[in-house]
Amino acid sequence: MDDRRPEATRLWTLAQPTVSAFVGSLVREIRDRDDVLQEVAVAFMNSFASYDHTRPFVAWVIGIARNQVSLY
Repeated sequence: MDDRRPEATRLWTLAQPTVSAFVGSLVREIRDRDDVLQEVAVAFMNSFASYDHTRPFVAWVIGIARNQVSLY
């Protein structure tokens, strides 16, 4: 993962506003929203090695967000 960290950081930085809006649309409490978004970031970093670069990144990370919201 370390050699792909700059790529992961770049993709997350671009996708984070969209992911934040998605989480915010499902989680009403601001404190909870921030916690869920942080969990999404951790889950994304832990599974980035499995990301298929031929598929859209935002759709992939929204799937992770959906899973984290359901765990919430």
